[in-house]
Amino acid sequence: GVLAIKDFYASSNSLGGTLPEELAPNLVFLHLQSNSLTGTVPPSYYGGQMFSLDLSDNFLTGTITSGITSTMSLMKLRGNQITNVTEEVCDLFQSDLRGNPLWCPPPSCCHPPPCLAGVCCDEACVVPPKEPERFTVGAVEIMVFMLCVVIVAGVAIVLVTAACHGRGVGRRRRDVLSLEEDPYAAAGETTPILAGVQRNIAK
Repeated sequence: GVLAIKDFYASSNSLGGTLPEELAPNLVFLHLQSNSLTGTVPPSYYGGQMFSLDLSDNFLTGTITSGITSTMSLMKLRGNQITNVTEEVCDLFQSDLRGNPLWCPPPSCCHPPPCLAGVCCDEACVVPPKEPERFTVGAVEIMVFMLCVVIVAGVAIVLVTAACHGRGVGRRRRDVLSLEEDPYAAAGETTPILAGVQRNIAK
């Protein structure tokens, strides 16, 4: 069955898709270079019993985390899109990481070609992207915010009260002015014009 496979060679066969986990447990030799594989390299592919792994010239991404098996001797990942490789790769007899946008700093054992032994990398590396800063709200910020809310609410109440009070005063002042302008109304008497109208109606 598939799980019993120990050696698998299928270079330049136009294979696509991701690396299946089911293929990895018993593998010792896996050479799938020059295909169209995508996705990441599962840790099971550089753990277990793996001795020789060649996934060069595919479209693999992600990182090679810690956990490289002590039985592994060769790891070739040239020409992919892998960004970070564990320092454990330095324990391998040979590893080719050229053609990957490795983040700075690369493994300390990296050296430029020729790649006869050791870990071979490009001389240039890529500055890793910065993680966005996360703003955390603490107790002090919450207290300041609550204080600002209380102040704004207090100022609003004062402004509304002042506006209502000013409107009432203005109304009373208009009433007083109307009485001052009409001496008959102030004295409680009927104005001459109104008296004349009332006489005409009575006739």
